[in-house]
Amino acid sequence: MICKKCGRKIYDKAVKCPHCGTPTENAQPKKPEKKESTVNGFAIAGSLLGIAGFIVSIAVISSSIVFIFLPILGIIFSTLGIVKAQTLKKGRKMAITGLVFSILGLVITAAVWIYVLIAAAVL
Repeated sequence: MICKKCGRKIYDKAVKCPHCGTPTENAQPKKPEKKESTVNGFAIAGSLLGIAGFIVSIAVISSSIVFIFLPILGIIFSTLGIVKAQTLKKGRKMAITGLVFSILGLVITAAVWIYVLIAAAVL
């Protein structure tokens, strides 16, 4: 191998030129810096769970108490998405959308279950 700076012949596996000290192609490459995540996964998850909880609460008319977990998870993930959006500067609107749909789904589910319980008590 020939040194790129001084032009002298050097050992093929040398990390730097012994004559001038210039690093060779064998020198350890710098580790690439870790890129910070630019995706707000909590906002995405909260939005999807919120919308799914809202749709299920309307479509199924909350026939099972199990469906109340979708809006609750939507509220949790959307809230985490809003908090994470403060550092990432991305996903805030999506997280707020998920929060709104989650709250609407929770209210609809709760209203249906209150109605069902009152109707059952009357009978």
